[in-house]
Amino acid sequence: VMDAVSTRSAWLSSYDRPDRNRLLKALQHQESDRLPHLEFRVNSKPLYEYVLQREVSPDTSSAFAGQPIATPEDQAEFAQRLGMDAITCDLSWSANGYGAIKTWADLDRLTPPPSLADQLSYLERYLKAAQGTGLGVVASFASFFNAALSITGMAEEPGLPGDNRRFVETVMDTLLIHQEKVVRAVCDRFGEDL
Repeated sequence: VMDAVSTRSAWLSSYDRPDRNRLLKALQHQESDRLPHLEFRVNSKPLYEYVLQREVSPDTSSAFAGQPIATPEDQAEFAQRLGMDAITCDLSWSANGYGAIKTWADLDRLTPPPSLADQLSYLERYLKAAQGTGLGVVASFASFFNAALSITGMAEEPGLPGDNRRFVETVMDTLLIHQEKVVRAVCDRFGEDL
């Protein structure tokens, strides 16, 4: 008896199957057989369960950007069933909640980032989940500007006068320095595969 993925794969044309090379061609401004298909965040547990035809559990092993709805393995299966060409691994630092860091004194309460080793292991899980499926893996990083505005509560503010601007810039610098370390570590570890 074939499982649902194998059954669906049997009647999919190459046009409908995941193909990371399709995405690579598009990124290199080359023509591909169709537009690449990927989604940066699918945050609907009912949608995952409908497509996978089973219950899914949040990925409790992740410390990144909140709790992902599904594990990397479930995300890979989900993407295959939908004919997506890549899955995204969110390596964003979930630094506190909205408006949690309001003053210079609050900077000491900034949630520490996940370790580089944890982030590399997390990306490796995605790579293993995608192995042999035709799926690519996209390492996704949140905007340090947006994250800084969000955690300082400035996202809703009309402007950044005086001291507030310097404060938000300091938070952005903190987030950016960490993000640069992660990008360098990803390139060092997976550079030949990028």
